[in-house]
Amino acid sequence: MLKKLKTKNMGLFNKPENWWLRVTIVVLTISLLGILATSNKQTSVKISDLENQNDSLRMELFNHGTVIGRYEITLEILKERDSLAAAKFETILSTETE
Repeated sequence: MLKKLKTKNMGLFNKPENWWLRVTIVVLTISLLGILATSNKQTSVKISDLENQNDSLRMELFNHGTVIGRYEITLEILKERDSLAAAKFETILSTETE
């Protein structure tokens, strides 16, 4: 009698008439893995592009900071050599430029 109970209670996946359920689960799993792999590849490409853009912006910022520093040093030298011209430069810088 115990043997008959075990054969009757085979579970949802083990029943021969539910072969379509096993196939559906396999197809869905493979599809999900494909989607995840594609998504991961696209994400890593985006991260790489953003890292390159970040590096480029940092180099550009460094270059502009260097130029600004040179202008500040030049203005200090100009103040020592010709204070009137330096005052005119500062006035133009603060009032006529945005």
